[in-house]
Amino acid sequence: MKVKTIAGICVVVFCGLIPSRLSAETWLSRDLENKWRTIPWRLGPLRLQLNLTVRDAGYDSNVYGNLYAPVRDYSLTAGPELKLYWPVHNRVLFYVSESPQYVYFLKMRRERTWNNYFTAEGYYALNRLLWTLGTSQSTAKSRVTPEIDIRSQIKQNSVYGSLLFQASPKTSVLFRYTHNFFGYENFQLEGASLRDRLDRNEDLWNAKFHYQLSPQKIYFVDVQYGIYNFVDSQSQNDALGYAVRAGVDYTPSEKVNGSISLGYKTVQPLKGGRRNYGGFIADTKLSFRVLRIFKARLTLLRDMPFSFIYSDTYFLLYQVGAGLSMYPSLNIRLDYDYYYAGFSYPEIGPSRLVSNVMDSYGDTYDAHSVGIIYRLKKNIGLGMTVGAWRRRFSYLNANSVRYYVFANLTYDF
Repeated sequence: MKVKTIAGICVVVFCGLIPSRLSAETWLSRDLENKWRTIPWRLGPLRLQLNLTVRDAGYDSNVYGNLYAPVRDYSLTAGPELKLYWPVHNRVLFYVSESPQYVYFLKMRRERTWNNYFTAEGYYALNRLLWTLGTSQSTAKSRVTPEIDIRSQIKQNSVYGSLLFQASPKTSVLFRYTHNFFGYENFQLEGASLRDRLDRNEDLWNAKFHYQLSPQKIYFVDVQYGIYNFVDSQSQNDALGYAVRAGVDYTPSEKVNGSISLGYKTVQPLKGGRRNYGGFIADTKLSFRVLRIFKARLTLLRDMPFSFIYSDTYFLLYQVGAGLSMYPSLNIRLDYDYYYAGFSYPEIGPSRLVSNVMDSYGDTYDAHSVGIIYRLKKNIGLGMTVGAWRRRFSYLNANSVRYYVFANLTYDF
């Protein structure tokens, strides 16, 4: 509630600062204007978009991915999503999004909950400058980390601001500051507290340089400096972080969607005499049309999240994946997807563990899924996905398996 109140105050103050005439000459201003102008529903000066979220509706043979005692259940996640755009003088835009979602499990009552996602942003464009002020709040129950087989509630509150300067028709630079707070459910596992280990504040500064080769393709270099402070005064996880990323952002089109992002990140712990670590990072998700009736998907992810059970600050997490969709007719889509993922620790050994909650020192996953989607209207489709998932516990030399059948509503047919 505090975040939403602050967002409302910011909107009111922001309105009082708006001059009578503005001009928009940045690529992001044009993208935002094209977005709200395509929304058909109007209420006075407001543009409204209402969607319905329906996902993971079906059967799961192993909800937690547990090796010894798999839990079977039926589930459903559903709720509305409201997006509200308020353009002012054609060059100022306010945006609010609210999406409450109910998560239902037939047998496991303790897993039933409400997830909620809220965002409020204000954009102020003047000639070659675009200011952004925003806040977001999410509360969701999910699997916190692949290190442990539990679902826990996570709260994330964010406040951010940015300035975009369009230096020329093709080049621009974006300066951004973000403050994040992550709060976790007070879950205890063999003496280790999820809240004590992972509750933290993050302060991130970014400078992102853009070169727009075409209306659909923007090259970028993103430099980031971060400070990570953990709430628990006894925590040894406080750290500094430096990262450089480079890649390409593709604006939505019929041919190519998504982004390619590759880079290098270093983490410098501030307490406990822990060693620094630097390594390759990636956040690439790309889809593209092939021969009209096919759409291919590629995924490459690698990062260093904070660890719950490892005495050093972080662990390594990676995922590679590929998929292919075929459109045999105008209203039918057939999907196949595969991914391979895993996590590991920079130094193996029981002495590095916070508690005895760990099953292994680096596991791998792979999953196959097939699906069929029927087009309901335009880009809206309703589909069914059947999947098989396997986790290899390297320390135990054993496998955990999971099978699922889910119905989903998609807005990306």
